[in-house]
Amino acid sequence: MAAVSIPLQIVAGDFAARRVAELQPVKFAAMEGQYGTERGAPLRIGGIPMDGETRFAIEIPRLLSYLGYRDFDAEVLGLNDVPEDERPNELLTHLSFQVMVGGGFALLFLAGWYWVASWRRRREAWLPGRALTWALVAGGFVSFAALQTGWFVTEFGRQPWVVYGYLRTSEGVTEQDGILGFFILFTALYVVISIALVTALLRWPHNGPKREPAARPAGSEVPGVA
Repeated sequence: MAAVSIPLQIVAGDFAARRVAELQPVKFAAMEGQYGTERGAPLRIGGIPMDGETRFAIEIPRLLSYLGYRDFDAEVLGLNDVPEDERPNELLTHLSFQVMVGGGFALLFLAGWYWVASWRRRREAWLPGRALTWALVAGGFVSFAALQTGWFVTEFGRQPWVVYGYLRTSEGVTEQDGILGFFILFTALYVVISIALVTALLRWPHNGPKREPAARPAGSEVPGVA
């Protein structure tokens, strides 16, 4: 499933990124750590946005312009041309985006590793080796991190807007009394459920269901054998 779905997800992600570049250029700039408005903007892999620039990033010349607008010379808006009170948190948005994309490609590599190892063994009863087994286990955590950071990109990147360009988050927050109480209640409920789940999983190998030995069919006893 991963070997098929991850490439499709990458294609869908590319389409979504182009829509963001068209409809939410400020969010696009924060995702990519783009501070200066420029034509032929580079794609940045990694890096830490600070002091008006993205440091320590690997830059691929002109690729961001192409990925955003299908034109290597397209102009990409930079955060420096946006008022500070209309920018998202570029550090959180950029780092979340990098974890999401990096996690997706890591899972694609893991799926490829599995099938290459399977093809090389060519045995019906093939089981992955120790390194691959641990990598598959880690893949579950990586997929969860990629999923959550994808939501972080969505929510951090749209700030300070609820409806982009029309309604700010500060204007959309409810003033209804009692919200804090419900927040604390639901948080406590999920903490209790999480603790119960972890406890059950830790105890399962020791206290799981026990299988009784299968009874022999009537008349199958061998004479003289106890």
